[in-house]
Amino acid sequence: MIHSIFLENPLQKIPLQKYTFLTQEVIYKVKDCKRRYVVDLTYLDGDNYLMPSPENPLLLAPYEEKMWYLRLLFRIVQEYNDFDKLHIGFNINKIYNLPEYSPTSSNTLVQYMGFIRNFNTFSWGDLESEIDWFYDDKEQENYLNVNLALSFDINKNMKIKIKGENLFDSYIKQNFTVIDPNSYQTTKIPIEILERKISIGMEYTF
Repeated sequence: MIHSIFLENPLQKIPLQKYTFLTQEVIYKVKDCKRRYVVDLTYLDGDNYLMPSPENPLLLAPYEEKMWYLRLLFRIVQEYNDFDKLHIGFNINKIYNLPEYSPTSSNTLVQYMGFIRNFNTFSWGDLESEIDWFYDDKEQENYLNVNLALSFDINKNMKIKIKGENLFDSYIKQNFTVIDPNSYQTTKIPIEILERKISIGMEYTF
């Protein structure tokens, strides 16, 4: 959701925003194997966030309550050789004590995300694939994004590249809020952040 940058009370003195940030990363590498497991735990809390006003969501006002943010990330990295790699990951983001006017049944927002990224080299060129998955329990947003890129070696100096993004046209749409200057009524307009597209290019090194 995109909101106006205008403050609800332009004459109000904005209190200082305070943050506490802690993160811990644990890496476990399998002996005699090019594979590692990564666990990342992040904690963030803050005071006086600028949030949409309960009276007018197009305006911002300091949120006087403290909010907490937790993230748990689990990732596997498999290295086949010096160039080929596979990344698999899943993480959960959880935000506590959101404003009461949040559309969630509670004041907690939960987001689930996963990804698979693979890069392989062959005698004829390179292959890169990416799958991203996301779910947001606040607005019930869910998407599965698939990207694919191929690179063909014409000779030692020239490559032809073909790349497809959002191949299944399933990426979520961002809701932009606009206001009618005459009636002051608001309207949500869904706009695609990432459109489905295929691009072809050439790379030449001297």
